Amino acid sequence: MAAGLSAVDAEEVLSEEQRELESLYLALRTDAGMPLAALCRPLPPAAARWVERGWAGISDLRLVCTPEGWLRLDALVGDLTNPGRAV
Repeated sequence: MAAGLSAVDAEEVLSEEQRELESLYLALRTDAGMPLAALCRPLPPAAARWVERGWAGISDLRLVCTPEGWLRLDALVGDLTNPGRAV
């Protein structure tokens, strides 16, 4: 904008899949976490493994990353979005 360019020129249009992925990342980056209902019921096996390993926890029906889990966030999101892949 300082250069006189429109802010809209830099707009990024995301697909539905990209929006869902961004939403997952944003939720898991916060201390509020992601509602379990948004993941699926029962808890996905990948998420359960993360809880067992101490990289995430369940609080108020939400999946919440621990500090160590935040460092592994890309792997967690990969596990949640590619359920056939092993942790």
